[in-house]
Amino acid sequence: MPTELSCRITTKDLAILETMLDRYRGSCPHYAYVLRRKIRASEIYLRDDIPPDVVTLNSRVAYSVDGAPTGPHLIVQSQGPELPGFALSIHSLRGLALLGMSEGQETLVASRAGTERLAVDEVRAQPEAEARRLLRA
Repeated sequence: MPTELSCRITTKDLAILETMLDRYRGSCPHYAYVLRRKIRASEIYLRDDIPPDVVTLNSRVAYSVDGAPTGPHLIVQSQGPELPGFALSIHSLRGLALLGMSEGQETLVASRAGTERLAVDEVRAQPEAEARRLLRA
């Protein structure tokens, strides 16, 4: 069963999303809805406190779209046609929806093309968790 679009994001990711919203001039109401929802309804964490199973910027994540495995993809802030195939931008609806989700969490995402079910299968690498690991070493 899909969950409401609840998420946990870092203070840095929140600042990026707020800037994106301030500059948003797109015409996709679905993207604008997800962006506003992430900003308003997310639990905010310091980078040292975010759980390692949460998708943050620059995380490598394997996920499913309507039950079909996808990825792994690196969740990035960059956008444009020059992005490598392994990157998924938060300027895309799917990339934005994944940001802040946790392993095992799923949600329905509406777009002009229809609705798809996204599920986070595994956060394979998260920069905040890697930084904590290096500090302990």
